[in-house]
Amino acid sequence: LHSVWIDTFKNNIFFVNISKKPNLDLIVHELYQRKGSELPAFENEVLAANWLQQFLKESRQNPLLFVLDDVWSGSESLLEKFDQFKFSNCKILVTSRFAFPRFGSPYRLASLSDEDAMILFHYSASLEDKNSYTYEDLSRKVIS
Repeated sequence: LHSVWIDTFKNNIFFVNISKKPNLDLIVHELYQRKGSELPAFENEVLAANWLQQFLKESRQNPLLFVLDDVWSGSESLLEKFDQFKFSNCKILVTSRFAFPRFGSPYRLASLSDEDAMILFHYSASLEDKNSYTYEDLSRKVIS
């Protein structure tokens, strides 16, 4: 992430992969685990939403950034929960192949070239020998 973001948000940057079937229970548990707390399983989504609200209240004193990654169409109710509970120094960045016009204007990015995708994959996967043939075939399959 950009160094200005890191300076602003410090340890309050939460990257959450949403995927095709969003599960608020798992998301809230992941947020609390990142802060070093464990929670019991929730009986329903209302309880998970209450714990999300509590998490945001407890984090209110410091700037907070949520990166909700790979959000699929049909996830509007999840986005509404985050949007409903956020406060002034809480920012939400949504990455998606779909537009969610109710939540702001989309910023469209061009796809990465194969070379740039390979560089990003190697960086993200922390592969030591980036030119190794062993990783080359697997890497090409992952970025395809």
